[in-house]
This record gives sequence, C-alpha cells and structure tokens, in this order.
Amino acid sequence: MLVLVLGYISCAAVMVMLWLWQRKTHKSSLVDLVWTLCVGAFAITLILVNPSQIFIHHYAVIAILSLWTLRLSLTLYLRYRVLPEDARYEKAKGQWGANAQAKMFAFYQLQAIFALLFAAPFVVFSFEPKLPVKLSIYDVTGTVVAALSLLGLTISDYQLTLHRKLRLEEAATERICKSGLWKYSRHPNYFFEWLHWCSYLPLALQFNYGWLYAIHPLTVLYLLLFKTGIPLTEKHMVESYGEYYREYQRHTSAFVPWPKKTNI
Repeated sequence: MLVLVLGYISCAAVMVMLWLWQRKTHKSSLVDLVWTLCVGAFAITLILVNPSQIFIHHYAVIAILSLWTLRLSLTLYLRYRVLPEDARYEKAKGQWGANAQAKMFAFYQLQAIFALLFAAPFVVFSFEPKLPVKLSIYDVTGTVVAALSLLGLTISDYQLTLHRKLRLEEAATERICKSGLWKYSRHPNYFFEWLHWCSYLPLALQFNYGWLYAIHPLTVLYLLLFKTGIPLTEKHMVESYGEYYREYQRHTSAFVPWPKKTNI
C-alpha cells in the first residue's frame, strides 16, 4: 500500500512540473509521453518491491513492460518533435477559454491517477508464484501475444505518423489514414494496445491471485469501446471530416482488423 501511495505522489509531482513546462511552451501533448514513462516505471517498481526472489516469470513481465514503454515513448517523442500540437488539446484549451490553465492542471493530475490505475494491477506479480519457476507455456503464450501486439502497434503508429507527415507536406491523397492496417480497422492502434494488456494475463495466472489481473484488460476494453477511446476519437473525426469519415465508418471495422464491408 505504501508503494502505491508513494508512486502516486511521485507521478502527481511529475505532472505538476510538466504542467509548468506546458505553460511555458504552449504545447500540451508531451503529457502522453510522460504518462507512458510513469506507467512503465510504476508497474516495474510494483513487481520488484516485494518478491524475496525474482524468477523468470518476473523477467518476462518486466521485459514486455520495458519494450512497451520504450516503443510508445519513442513514438510519442517523435510525434512531439515533428508534428504540431495535438488537435484534441488545442480544441480543449479553446473551449475552456480563460479557465484553460486551471483545467489543464486538473487534467494533468488526472493523468497521475490513471497512471496509478494502469500500474496497480501489476501488484499481482509481487505475490508468490504457484507454478514451477522454470519457463512455462504461460510464459511463452504471454510473450507471443505481447510480440504480436507490439508489432501491430509499431506498424499502425508508423503508418499513422507517416500519413500525418505527408498531410503536412500536402503530399497525401487521402484526408485520413486508410492504408495498411488502417484499411481493415479504424483504430488498429487501439486494438493492438488492448491486446498488449491481454498478454500479461497468461503470465499472471502463474501467481497466487493472478486471475485478478483479468480485470485490467476488461477495464481497458470497456474504456476503449465505450468511454475515452473510440467514442471520443470518432466524435472528433466526424466533426472534422463529416460524410467523408462516415463513409469510412460504413465500410471499415471499428476495432478488430477485418476485411472491408463491400455490401453496404
């Protein structure tokens, strides 16, 4: 419990410093990068703080978490350096008007809470393993799912970033990204992100009370499908592109990459 409290306080303090930085630079999207680093560091700390001995199961989880953190951090850093301010933050600050900085401070502190919520489930890996400590089918399964998810995330993020760069250079033929994985899903990055959080479940089942980890991917799925993920992004895209985006919606899967619908 103390580790959770100290971890949250650390994340909240980092977000205060980041808020001060965005007041100076007028660029808010760095918060996505810092949130990623907070989640990765927080989760790894929870894994390492309690066990009397570190087993191969722990190393597998830490390796997957480290790769996820490194990949996403690098992607977000390159976007921060190359692309202009995220339209979501520009729109929010415009709507908030004179209260923009106060509400942005609250938003940054909310990210510290979300970092706690995303990292906390990894406390199950601090419990004692209930299976043999050697490499198991659970480790292999989790690692394979993680590899597939990270590959899908890397490809989808690269395709989207490339499209945005071409749009800035006025070299893109499409107004939105419809090529590669985006031809088969309107949000392949969300799908592979969810798959990533699923990859820890086989690993967690090797620990006492590890089944509790199942709450994590189920919660992420709910958020992506019904709350902060697809609904907000779809609303923004329809407002920005109107019928052009609605046509894309009619023919393309929202979440799971799937062949395009041709009978509509």
